[in-house]
Amino acid sequence: MTKADILIVEDDEIIASLIKKYLEKNKYNVIDVISDGEKAVSLALNFNPDLILLDIFLKSSIDGIEVAKRINKQKEIPIIFLTADSSDETIQRAKITQPHGYLVKPVESIVLITNIELILQKQFAHNKKLLETLKKAYDELESKVRERTIDLYKANEKLKNEIDQRLR
Repeated sequence: MTKADILIVEDDEIIASLIKKYLEKNKYNVIDVISDGEKAVSLALNFNPDLILLDIFLKSSIDGIEVAKRINKQKEIPIIFLTADSSDETIQRAKITQPHGYLVKPVESIVLITNIELILQKQFAHNKKLLETLKKAYDELESKVRERTIDLYKANEKLKNEIDQRLR
């Protein structure tokens, strides 16, 4: 059984294949390994992965930070940036997208897997809390609908009685 669906966006084929190997060894399902930013946005929005590992500097028309911005506008998918750049300028740009992680390459497999586990656990807890909140709101709404239905039924019965009395 797989743990989670992960999309890898990396333009270095060697690094991408190593990451894929690490993930699959740890029972993650790699949805795809792609290097194009535009395709990454499209794929993420269509397949809704549990997590995205995203290189910042891609050889495509948009970089990883722009990819993250576009995805974040429409979906809440955890993103971990993987980059060789630890410059303050790049980190400041990346912070705008509120990533769930920022790992500097080369990344040891244990560090990568640990970060993924922690982020997915946090996301699971967040989703569970949202689900509980939605269930509570649903239950309250259902209760109000029941109350209003009873009130409407009583009002309808009263109206029928009044109509019957006036007809007599």
